[in-house]
Amino acid sequence: VLLSDFALVEDNTIDNFATGIFIEDSDFVDVLGNTIDDTNDENVYGIRLLNANSGLVFENTVNDAGTGISVEDSINGEIATNTVKSSAAVGISLDNADDSLVRDNAVDNAGSHGIAAFDSDNIAIRDNTVTVTGLGSDYVSDGIHVDGSDGVDITDNTITDAGNEGILVMNSDDVDIKDNVINSAYSDGVRVWNVTDADIITNTINGTDNDQGIDVEDSDN
Repeated sequence: VLLSDFALVEDNTIDNFATGIFIEDSDFVDVLGNTIDDTNDENVYGIRLLNANSGLVFENTVNDAGTGISVEDSINGEIATNTVKSSAAVGISLDNADDSLVRDNAVDNAGSHGIAAFDSDNIAIRDNTVTVTGLGSDYVSDGIHVDGSDGVDITDNTITDAGNEGILVMNSDDVDIKDNVINSAYSDGVRVWNVTDADIITNTINGTDNDQGIDVEDSDN
């Protein structure tokens, strides 16, 4: 979908293509109820929004993609109630995607991070389930990974068997990490590094194999 505002992409089944659904330079596009299998390369995408503001990605299933769902250079997006399984790289990714909401998604067996946000301000990552990151992969693989993003709300997520940190936030300001459940992480349950004004409140952390439950470094309030 290119240069097409208010488009609807709904109830399609897509198998074995380089990128399943690609929305570019188009605003207010809804991507609803699609099933995408086997995009078959770690460098491609199940669903990709690029310069696509106010996009909605809702109730899609993405299996065996490179990156399952990606929103880049876009604002005010919502990624909700999707199922992403067996991504070679990141399950759900935000990159320069301010004012975005990632909620109620299930990410299973991502090669790299389950959910990641880079340079994305005023975002919320809520009520997601991330299970198994980094299995059989050489990627760094946090359950939730946030870098270079200010105004971040990470709340009510459940992370199980993270290949590295359960939740890692770095180089960011004004961060709330609340009411998350982390069941087993190879490294820290929650790690905050080079962050100003972080609140880490009422999280439940069960089992960190090699490091701390909560690790705060080089950070100020």
